[in-house]
Amino acid sequence: MDSPLGMLAWLRDKMEPLVDTDFTWDDETVITWAMLYFIPNNSAAPQIYTNVKGSKLADFEKYLLSRKVPSNVDFGVSIFPKDVINAPRFWAEACVADNIVFWKEHDKGGHFPSVERPEVLVEDVRAFTGMVGRERLGDLRRAGKVKV
Repeated sequence: MDSPLGMLAWLRDKMEPLVDTDFTWDDETVITWAMLYFIPNNSAAPQIYTNVKGSKLADFEKYLLSRKVPSNVDFGVSIFPKDVINAPRFWAEACVADNIVFWKEHDKGGHFPSVERPEVLVEDVRAFTGMVGRERLGDLRRAGKVKV
């Protein structure tokens, strides 16, 4: 956070390889993203590279990677080929979630589908939410998470 140019270079270095070959980041968007770190003075996202290694890696694995999404939660996945990591469905079913109701693998796109392929991501979100169990929608409404 002590170098605006350093943060901008770091972001660009991380963003560039995570998009498909037909997408180009424009300078204004990259600068805007960098400002989202600078204005609130928040460097939390880059800290993953510091805090998830060595002895801290075991904590990360224990508290995040070893916990499966329970069967009472509908789970959906959109996979874009240039993302950081893409898990095969058999692994996701065994290790990530018990109730995968939506799974879509795309031919194009990367880690930032909301910027790179927003229309495709919106279609996926709509398809997934259409598959959420009716009993779960009732639970979400009662909890104030969904408005009708």
